[in-house]
Amino acid sequence: ELLQLTVISDNQPARRLYASLGFEEYGIEPRAAKYRGRYHDDVLMAKMLVLDSGADTDAQGGGASP
Repeated sequence: ELLQLTVISDNQPARRLYASLGFEEYGIEPRAAKYRGRYHDDVLMAKMLVLDSGADTDAQGGGASP
């Protein structure tokens, strides 16, 4: 699964935080947000979520029998 977010390009602390949590920048949406009469670019970020395959097997009835 993919978790996506956007952050205002000028917000460097937020961009660093998201990057430290494993998000990667994959694009920019120019002039996507307007705040106090000024346009700002949005930075598009995403992180792949990896599920524990063993948990999926048990949930689907494929786990060990008691």
